Amino acid sequence: MYFTASVAIAILAFADSIIGAPTCQPNPTAASAAGAVYFITNAKHNSVVSIPIGANGLLSGAAVLTPTGGMGLGGMKADGTAAIPDSLFAQGTVRVVDDLLFTVDPGSNTVSMFQISQKNPSQLTMIGKPQSTGGEFPISVTYSSTLNIACVVNGGAVDGVSCFSVDKNGLHTLDASPRPLGLAQKTPAVGPPGTVSHISFSQDSSALIVTVKGNPAIKDTGFVAIYPVSYGVVSRHATKSSPAGTALPFGISNVSAGNFIIADPSVGGAILSIDPKSLQVSTSSAITVAGQVAICWSAFSPVTKSAYLADAGVNRIVEVDGTTGAIVAQVGLTNGNKGMFDIAASGNFLYALSPTANSTHIVVMDISGGKGSIKEAQNFEVVGLGLGTVMGLQVYATPANMGW
Repeated sequence: MYFTASVAIAILAFADSIIGAPTCQPNPTAASAAGAVYFITNAKHNSVVSIPIGANGLLSGAAVLTPTGGMGLGGMKADGTAAIPDSLFAQGTVRVVDDLLFTVDPGSNTVSMFQISQKNPSQLTMIGKPQSTGGEFPISVTYSSTLNIACVVNGGAVDGVSCFSVDKNGLHTLDASPRPLGLAQKTPAVGPPGTVSHISFSQDSSALIVTVKGNPAIKDTGFVAIYPVSYGVVSRHATKSSPAGTALPFGISNVSAGNFIIADPSVGGAILSIDPKSLQVSTSSAITVAGQVAICWSAFSPVTKSAYLADAGVNRIVEVDGTTGAIVAQVGLTNGNKGMFDIAASGNFLYALSPTANSTHIVVMDISGGKGSIKEAQNFEVVGLGLGTVMGLQVYATPANMGW
């Protein structure tokens, strides 16, 4: 069955316009929610948007804005206009691991950390204070619960990777300066070509992975940077590779230790492997998607053992086998949206962010039938943003609902 829903954001007179303003009053209907979906406004005064998810995996009830304590900022296109709706050219703007949520504040060059309430997952409590990334225009964040380390990649004029230790009191800076990537970018970044895409720890936390898009106009192929992790410390030196068949490496989805899938809007995507000795990244399997326009975001589902690729220019999801890279299904969505700008997998469902300059939708897709079974279940409209700057998408499920 297919559902359409519309909800107005419950906020107190633009509470996000005040840095450090208290979290809005908890949504009473969310107290029994099985989880929540999260993204950021990336407005001048940044906020996390939380929307409750019911036990059936569908979104329901009012959304809540929680100020991050930092500032948003969007990138620019080459013609000098604002990059809307892809305001950060990135995946991983928000990261949820266990009951912790991390997000970047591109305009204040900070990163913020929150605790997710298990009783009311729409309610977030900031832990500590936003911390400086040491660089400019941070666009993606990752966290390893094995290492208790969070790392952020800056994509502006001062670029590079900064890492933080994580404890019950918040984030603590580990680096005197970011690990530079040498992008020669501006603040805010100009793209999408030539911009940072995503940062992620490998599945076993033995490496930190950063993807950077190339610029075909100047025959720049882009690269994947691998920072080894040794004795719980992220190296300050990266090995950079330009895997065969890739040009605009974007969203990362871990499949197994040393293997991951990337989205790449120049072709579709690829399964990549890290050589444990040289740290060079090579292409195990190319994923060529005919008719793709801008496949940039990816998510891997342990339920189906498939990766799902989202296209910003075509309103469809491409499912690929996580081992072979073979295309399993291509599903065109009938909700009238223009495309998707992030995607996350949780249990038997996929969730995708579908914004335009004037509206924001969250699409819910059911994959409970296994590989190749994907079907659209809900197109949930979030009324009241209208900014065209929203970014990031992550999902939290309470322990009792991990399998939805």
